[in-house]
Amino acid sequence: MEADILPAITLDLSIETDFFNKGYAALNQKEYSSAIEYFTTLLRINKDHQEALINRGTCYYHIQQLEPMRKDYLRANELGQPKGIQFAKKLRLM
Repeated sequence: MEADILPAITLDLSIETDFFNKGYAALNQKEYSSAIEYFTTLLRINKDHQEALINRGTCYYHIQQLEPMRKDYLRANELGQPKGIQFAKKLRLM
């Protein structure tokens, strides 16, 4: 039974990596809406993906959606990733 689970786990990680990479590329190209879609899809697969939360929060910041940004940064902080909170505090957004 365990052998049957391994391919599914590998596939999930591959899909997560794919969505993350596409979202990150869109973020770097300043295509914030597309990046948000990729990170949101990834977060539907893995709601605790800290870097996806940080990056989606950053996209929200760039399009001036500060409340969703704050929520993503707070969630990432709850999961042990303080980068978003530190960034928001530096900008005096929190």
